This record gives sequence, structure tokens and C-alpha cells, in this order.
Amino acid sequence: KEHQVEGLTGILIEPLLTQWQRRAAAAVQENWYWEYEHSVSVDAVTPDDPTVDQLQVTATVQEQARLFEYEVENTSASYSDNLTMRYDLVRQEGKWYIQNMGKLASGN
Repeated sequence: KEHQVEGLTGILIEPLLTQWQRRAAAAVQENWYWEYEHSVSVDAVTPDDPTVDQLQVTATVQEQARLFEYEVENTSASYSDNLTMRYDLVRQEGKWYIQNMGKLASGN
């Protein structure tokens, strides 16, 4: 709701960072926002090697999302879903960042 976009640089790197910064800027300009509730469980991490600086995580995500436009919920766009997601992570200066992500499967 407050469009606190500065936190994106602490968790995302390119190419995902620019994509989400643009999306956030559009939300501010067009007066909309999403509220999310997530429950995440990690299914797999590859490779299983603590010394690598790149890895892929597969996770099951229960997502509830509510879209608000001009402070009014758009109930037709809001949803609840169970997702299987893939996250590509990169370690830079000892910290992990999300470089890319994608939905592998979806189903209620």
C-alpha cells in the first residue's frame, strides 16, 4: 500500500530487479497495489553444495493475493493459488539474491 520499493535492491538482482522496479513504478503512477500472504516450503536446492555461488530452488508456495485499485479491492482479480516455483539465486558479497523466478505449476 505504501509502495516501499527500496527493499527490492536488497533481494533482487538483474534482470529481475529492473522488471519489478518498473512494475512498482507503474503501480504508484496508476494507483494500484497488491497485498500478498505467502506460505513457502522448499522442495529442492540444486546443486547440494554450500560452496557454490549460484543455485536453483524449487518451492511450493501457497499464495493469497488481493488487488486494490484506488483503495478499493478488485475482487475479480484477487485470487488464492498453490504454486510450484523455481528461483535462480546468486550469491554476491556473501548475500543471496534472486536473479530470476518462474512458475512451474499452478493449481487450487
